[in-house]
Order: sequence, then C-alpha cells, then structure tokens
Amino acid sequence: MKKRSLALGMALLLCLLFSACGEDRQEQPEGSYAIYYTNIESTKVTAVYYQPKDSDAEGEELADELLRQLAAPPNVSDCKVAKPESVTLEKAELSDGNLILHFSENYREMDRITEVLCRMAYVRTLTQIPQVETVEFQLGEEPLTDAGGHRIGPMTAEDFIDNTDKEIDAYEVDDVTLYFANQAGDKLIPVTEDAVMGSGISKERVVLEKLLEGPQSGNVIGTIPEGTKLLSVSTDQGVCYVNLSEEFLTPLPDVKETISLYSIVNSLCQLPGVDQVQIAINGETDRTLIDEITFAVPFEENRDLIEVNEK
Repeated sequence: MKKRSLALGMALLLCLLFSACGEDRQEQPEGSYAIYYTNIESTKVTAVYYQPKDSDAEGEELADELLRQLAAPPNVSDCKVAKPESVTLEKAELSDGNLILHFSENYREMDRITEVLCRMAYVRTLTQIPQVETVEFQLGEEPLTDAGGHRIGPMTAEDFIDNTDKEIDAYEVDDVTLYFANQAGDKLIPVTEDAVMGSGISKERVVLEKLLEGPQSGNVIGTIPEGTKLLSVSTDQGVCYVNLSEEFLTPLPDVKETISLYSIVNSLCQLPGVDQVQIAINGETDRTLIDEITFAVPFEENRDLIEVNEK
C-alpha cells in the first residue's frame, strides 16, 4: 500500500474546542487534533481543535473518538458537520494502516462539491492519527468510485488541496482525461478521473501530477518512468511548456517510448487553451527520447495512438 505522506461534560468540552473558523485563528494546542468541518456556505473545510478525553488513546480507539466528533455539531456558529445528516457511517475498520469507512448507500446522492469536502474533512482529520496512514471509503461493501467509475482507494491528506483558508469558488471539482498505456504498452487508453483544482494550482500541473502518480485502475499501465519529477509547467499562447527531470528518458520495459511521450501530450491537449506541448529535460530541449523523437519542437495531439475498441 502506498504511503502518501490517520464524554466529558459540556462545560469541559467548551474549554477543549478551539475554533479555527473565524478570522482569529489560534495555534493548535499541544496534544489536540484538528476536526475538519465545512463553513455554513459549504465552500471550504475548516478546523476546530479537539483534545481527546484519553490522552493515551490510539489506533481504532482514537479513530472512533474522532469519528464521533466529525458527526457532532461543532461548538462554533460558522461551521457545520461536513457529512449530510441523511448519510450514516455504518462501521470503521483499521487494517495495516488503512482505515476503511463504510457509509450508507445514499452517500451517492451528495452533489460533487459536498462529497469532495466531506471526503477531505474525514481524510484530513483521521490521518492525523499516527496509526492511520490512509483512509478508504466504501458504500456498503462496494468501494467508492470517481466520475469515471474507477475505484478511488486509500487516500491521504496530500490527495487534497489544502483549502483551509481559501474559498471554494477559487477551486474546481472537475473531470480530467488522462491517457495511460494499454496492457501491450503500444496504445493509449483515455481514463476519466476526478480532480480538485485550486486557484494556485493549474490544471496542467494537476494532470501531470496524476500521470506521475499512475493509474488507479489495473486495466491500464502507467507511462511515466519511476523517479521522474515535474520541475515546472506553464502555458503561453497555446503551448504548454513542461520541464521534467532526467528520469523521464529512462525506457520502460513494457511501454513504448512514443506512448510515454504522447500520454503527456494527449492528456494536456484535452485542456482548454493547450494546442501543443513543448517538453524539456532539466530545462534543455536539445534532447531526444529515441533517435527519431527530438524535444526541439512542440508536439501536437496524436490520436492515431489511441486504442480503438472495435465492436
């Protein structure tokens, strides 16, 4: 499993909850946990600090306590529980660092913004627990899937843009089309995934980071060599300039070099305003992937490399 960077009386509870919803944010008290809620407008997640009643609690015991807090109305007027009241958490299971949350089937009825914020609130809260590396959602016994029907799987806080201090109207929850390799490694297959994008992060960067991360489904193969780093990306006058580290030139044993290249080009060319992709390696464009492919000129989308399913 990939590690991507887990009652006291009302009077005491009032003392232990510290609001981070208002303008005057406080430092997180030592030994406390940030319980993430949404603001009243459901435009952002925000933290209320909570001190567990048992300072020695850990693992499932601590997860159960934080889950109760996530479902309890916060003691501040400008925050609310992220999960709709109609949706119930049926059980939680911690196994090998992965906390699986089983929600009722009507979880699917949430609109996309509410669902993403709910997921963000739970994952960011629970992955603070040292024994919880990832959080996975299931609806009944079925795994949660994205807009393309692909299993989302275990999540970490890093899977979500930190919008604690930013309004969601500066964010988008949208579909992106990514091109991965087929099992033979000689054709591209489009895959639709959900993406949360913020005002400080471009769609181009989100697409490239998802390609670097690799596919969520076992039906396709990743196209970017391990260790490749995205050094920079920007778009100007229809050309997306991508600067990758040297590792991108390392051949993959099961994927053709042209497929690795055009997985990037075709994915980026699905974005508005991107017509061509100029790739550089460590800032240099006088490089070649294989003898006949030079990075000296921008690339355009190549639809001939897309696998066609013949019915």
